Amino acid sequence: SNNNLWKDLSGNNNDAELINFKHNSVSGWTDTGLLLDGVDNYINTPVKLFDTIKDFKIELKLSKLKFVEYKEQVVMDCYSKVNYIDGLYVAHENKAGQLLRFKCSGVVVEADASLTGNDENITIEITRSGNLITFKINEVVYKTGNASTKTVDQNLVLGSNFNGGSFTNMEIESLKVYIY
Repeated sequence: SNNNLWKDLSGNNNDAELINFKHNSVSGWTDTGLLLDGVDNYINTPVKLFDTIKDFKIELKLSKLKFVEYKEQVVMDCYSKVNYIDGLYVAHENKAGQLLRFKCSGVVVEADASLTGNDENITIEITRSGNLITFKINEVVYKTGNASTKTVDQNLVLGSNFNGGSFTNMEIESLKVYIY
């Protein structure tokens, strides 16, 4: 098996590429998931959520999410290089407390979510149904809003932004993407 691939278990051949993984105690597979070191590694999936207007659901389960003070850390990214509000962007920011910022297809959310410095067992869910976007953290709805109809031709990236920056130290238990 290839250690630099995260195999798609659905059978749809959407294997993700593991970029800059060292496969050691701080970067690679663990007993509970995939550990990103927050220094230089990230995951590039072949999934494009906004290349056409379609309904989808993303469910990202994190075993751990470690925050770095005064640094934006990107958890998920699939946004436009031209206008960051088009597409999808989920990041942690330390602004008078820990929060997750969601930007998705015209809807912006800053969710306090009572996150602390090193959180465990966080589930982030983003759903698009028609013109409606819904953001949830640990099954709590933080925002529902109207989606943009603009398209973005970018792959979904985890642990960094599209150009390989703002790396995040987190352990991913699972990622599920449903496109309807």
